[in-house]
Amino acid sequence: LRTFAAVDAPRPSAAYAVGGSATSLRRLVGAVLERDSLSRGLQALTSRSSAEVALRLGLHAERARLLPAAILLLDAASRALQAPLQMAPGGLREGIVLEELSRLADV
Repeated sequence: LRTFAAVDAPRPSAAYAVGGSATSLRRLVGAVLERDSLSRGLQALTSRSSAEVALRLGLHAERARLLPAAILLLDAASRALQAPLQMAPGGLREGIVLEELSRLADV
């Protein structure tokens, strides 16, 4: 969390979360990751075993075990950006592919 404390990011009009943990959290807290929903998600995850969470959400057990840490990181990112995180419809890989296709189209 100290890493994000040093970030002096401009306040964006929108902030997005991508990746497996964010996608998994959508099943638990919904499409917007903000302080209240993340707090509720953390409570739900830590009040049960990771095996129970995995079964309930249809996740791999290791993913369920790592979700509390993901919540802490996403919450820190949201606070640093001063904006709730919304789920992006793609992921990092899709963004890289789209960027590369755009770059090739400009050549």
